Amino acid sequence: IEKLFIHKYQCDILCTKCKNINNIPNDLSYQFEIPLNTNDSYELDYLNKEKSSVINITNYIQNHVSNISHKTCSKCNTPNTLVQISKLRFIPTILVIIFLKYKQKKIFNFPKTIEYSNTVLKKKYIYILVSSAEQSGNSMGGHYVCKAMRSSYNNNKIDTKPYLFNDVSFQECPIDPTLNSYTVFYHFHSSIDI
Repeated sequence: IEKLFIHKYQCDILCTKCKNINNIPNDLSYQFEIPLNTNDSYELDYLNKEKSSVINITNYIQNHVSNISHKTCSKCNTPNTLVQISKLRFIPTILVIIFLKYKQKKIFNFPKTIEYSNTVLKKKYIYILVSSAEQSGNSMGGHYVCKAMRSSYNNNKIDTKPYLFNDVSFQECPIDPTLNSYTVFYHFHSSIDI
C-alpha cells in the first residue's frame, strides 16, 4: 500500500556564491510539504498570490529550491549561501499535500486538478482533488473535519459528490480552499499522450 503514496526527489546542494554542487541521497517521502512562508523557498514569492497559486503549486512540487540556513559551504567556507535543489523523479498514485500552517493560517488556493508532463515518455498525468482535511483551532488543539468525494450507485449509474464529514454528521459541501485547509489529497485519474 505504501507504493501508492511514496514519491522520490533527486536532491543537490548548491552554493549560491561559488556554484559548487554536492549530490545528496534521494529524498523519499509520503507527502509533499508546501511552506507558506516565502522565506523558506525562492518559488513561493508567487505561490501565495491568488491568481498564480493554482498554476505554481504544480511547478513547486515538480522542482523547487529551498534555503538551507546555519550551514557553511564546504568549498568556499561561506555561511548561509546553500540551497537545496529538489527535482521530482517519481510521482505516486495518490498525492498528499500538506500546507505548513503551524505559525500562521493563510488561505491557499489549491486547484481541482493537477497535471504533470513526462517529456521522456511523452505523457501527461492528470490528478483530481478527492479530499481535504481541515483543522480549526491552533497547534495546541482544535477540531478536525474532512471534505471528500463520495460515490453512490443510483439508477444504474455512479454519482460522485463532495461531502463534509464532521464527527457523526455529513452533508454535501464543495471541496474549496478555506483558512483551515491544511492537507489535500489528489488521486491519479488518467494519462494522455503529448
